[in-house]
Amino acid sequence: MVYVLRKLIFIIFLGILLLNASCTAVFEQNDSSAMSLALSKYSNFAYYAGYDKDIVFTSQSKLTSQSLNFEFKCFYDNNINKNVDTALPCSSLTNFSFNNTTGDFSWSPTQEQVGSYEFRIDLTSDGKTINKIFNAHIKSLPGFSLINDSTYITGDNKPEILFSNFLNSGDHITFYNDPSCSEVIVDTAISDTIETYRKLQTTQLSEGNHRFYMKAKINDLDLPCIDTKLTHKFKTPKKTIKVFSLYSAFAALKEDGSVVIWGAGYNNTPEVDLNSNVTEVISTTASYAAIKSDGSAVTWGYGDYGGDSSAVDLSSGIQKIIASEAAFAAIKADGSVVTWGYSTYGGDSSGVDLSSGVVEIFNTERAFAALKSDGSVVTWGSSTYGGDSSTVTADLSSGVVNIFNSSRAFAALKSDGSVVTWGDSSYGGDSSAVAADVSSGVVEIFSARNAFAALKNDGSVVTWGDIGYGGDSSLVDVSSNVVKIFSADFGAFAALKNDGSVVTWGNSSYGGDSSSVDLSGDVVEIYSNTHAFAALKSDGSVVTWGNSNYGGYSKSINISSGVEKIVHNKQAHAALKKDGSVVTWGLRTYGGDSSSVDLSSGVVDVYFTDSAFAALKSDGSVVTWGDSTYGGDSSAVTADISSGVVKVFSTEQAFAALKSDGSVVTWGIGWYGGDSSAVTADISSGVVDIFNTNRGFAALKADGSIVAWGDNFYDSGDTSGVDVSSGVVKVFSADRAFAALKSNGSVVTWGSSSYGGDSSMVDLSSGVVDVLTTRYNFAAKKSNGSTAVWGSISDLPEAQANNYLGGNIKSIYGSISILYEDGSVVSLNGLPNLAPDLRGY
Repeated sequence: MVYVLRKLIFIIFLGILLLNASCTAVFEQNDSSAMSLALSKYSNFAYYAGYDKDIVFTSQSKLTSQSLNFEFKCFYDNNINKNVDTALPCSSLTNFSFNNTTGDFSWSPTQEQVGSYEFRIDLTSDGKTINKIFNAHIKSLPGFSLINDSTYITGDNKPEILFSNFLNSGDHITFYNDPSCSEVIVDTAISDTIETYRKLQTTQLSEGNHRFYMKAKINDLDLPCIDTKLTHKFKTPKKTIKVFSLYSAFAALKEDGSVVIWGAGYNNTPEVDLNSNVTEVISTTASYAAIKSDGSAVTWGYGDYGGDSSAVDLSSGIQKIIASEAAFAAIKADGSVVTWGYSTYGGDSSGVDLSSGVVEIFNTERAFAALKSDGSVVTWGSSTYGGDSSTVTADLSSGVVNIFNSSRAFAALKSDGSVVTWGDSSYGGDSSAVAADVSSGVVEIFSARNAFAALKNDGSVVTWGDIGYGGDSSLVDVSSNVVKIFSADFGAFAALKNDGSVVTWGNSSYGGDSSSVDLSGDVVEIYSNTHAFAALKSDGSVVTWGNSNYGGYSKSINISSGVEKIVHNKQAHAALKKDGSVVTWGLRTYGGDSSSVDLSSGVVDVYFTDSAFAALKSDGSVVTWGDSTYGGDSSAVTADISSGVVKVFSTEQAFAALKSDGSVVTWGIGWYGGDSSAVTADISSGVVDIFNTNRGFAALKADGSIVAWGDNFYDSGDTSGVDVSSGVVKVFSADRAFAALKSNGSVVTWGSSSYGGDSSMVDLSSGVVDVLTTRYNFAAKKSNGSTAVWGSISDLPEAQANNYLGGNIKSIYGSISILYEDGSVVSLNGLPNLAPDLRGY
């Protein structure tokens, strides 16, 4: 949101009297130098036309015996060539008077007399005449104004001073913030005379009232310190960091934690305190909920749509709030959930047990699904939108590791590689047509608004749901060799194959039709947001397709070559080029517009959160842009990341920068790791590496200890239950858990038990030589050739894992497949019947 600030325009008329000289000459009788001394009072001067005092020269003559009779004459011209003739007497100048006896003159130049003059004063005495030539520079009245540019609007306080018809090449000007002209705010020399207007940007000014003072050096003449009478008032704006909308009203979350609302309807908040400490705002279609820094939440808007939360306790412990179209669900620190709002949209959860154990909530437009720590799922809300899962209750009683959603249906991925679906059949809630294909071997599920796509460990893809929005992939070949799937959430998919080709399907407006670009080969990576795709090719070029407003159109930027890497968040892309520059495109508020920072050179890497970017430059500085709440605004730590940064790490909503002195700087959402104040002393030095889950960070120190912060919900920011005070040599992370390998061959884990935070069922006390991870699992390679696996398949006995897996593991992926060093692949999905040998995969 852009605030238009009123321009402060001041036009002032300044005059400087550089020389208002009074010279005293003492002449001895018949002194041959008396005439020269009498002329010494004349010297070069500069003058601003319009000044309210005349230029006046005066002299005194004190003669000891005999007075010399002097006669002065004055001439001028406009050529500075030391050759003034007698054609133009000074008396012809407007407002100029000259005393032939004393040589005194008085002059008040007018605007019409602006220019450079050369004066000649002739002095005659006793028949002898000598002369002196000197210069006068009459300057036009300078006009000044303050303007408010884009940087000022975003909260920076560096006003610009404009002036015209004032300085020439070689002149120098300095503006000050005090009447003694000692606090410099801008200082510059003029190097050209072509520009009609010249612009000076001041340094950062403090909050308060400012009055500008000025010195100038013109034609090597120093002007005195003068008061420009130009004033500037600055008050630090309360920057808006995010705006939320209902059908007819808006709410803006500001940098100081306050919220302002405006618009028609649903915006009456007499009983709600929104003046401070708000960290997040969530909305249904007709109401708002705001989470505050103390863990409480407040609501307002249309009562039935969630604006009235009086029936539930939101006074403390609120970790996260999720919204359907007309109801809210809040996860509390103890794993319980409270709901309110329209009952048929999920506001009434009285029919299910949400008293404990909930680790995450997922939503469709009118229903919720809660994943519990024991791998079970409970649902509520509109039955046709996924709120009724009674037909698959047994399948959801255990083993679920993640849930995916379309707008009206859910799909649950289980630890055995099977998929369970429910909800509106037209939106992917019915997968019966592909039941055999998703009964095992699925390693990941991707969702669009109306459909799902499942990637299997044999490289095939299975799709179901609305055929026009990605539910039907029959027109493209996805039977094998697919290595990755990407989805534009509003209705399209793209599959990258192992030969570098890409196939797409789904809604053409969101990237389902890629016929306009060449994706036949050489693609090394695909990036997607909600509406568009970008493919990086091996020659460094990038092709884009999909919704132009979200990055599907990139012809206005140069990404035809030299691109080394693309990173993306939910709705914007950033491409790092070989020359160290970065180009961005996509939704402006998510980082698609990076014009506020310098990315023209020197960038060595780019990092991202859900809605922001951070660029590390070769000089060790970091610049950020995008959604300020999610790390796009690093102004609070600008000084700390201006140099010395060696690497940047990110969670979904925060950044952490590791510096060369072993210290760590953080910014972004606090409970996602953006606030490390509780461990400031511990990470002020000695940190050698940082690791992250989706919500928290863990810093490995030179003494072998671990410091963790953030993620107070899944506990990956809490190491109080394990010994990581010494001996740690490496840290590994899943989506919501950490594993630390120690020098004695043992491993300790912490975080969400469903993601590997609880390893109590396997023996990790000794002999571990390496740890491999997926999003949901860990596998430990032991020195005796056995392997211990835990996480989403933590119910698998260690003996069984050791029996089937053996040694020589190269990597582990999916949920859960093992790639061996000899090129074979086996899967734990569907044990004890392992997947076929995929040697050479």
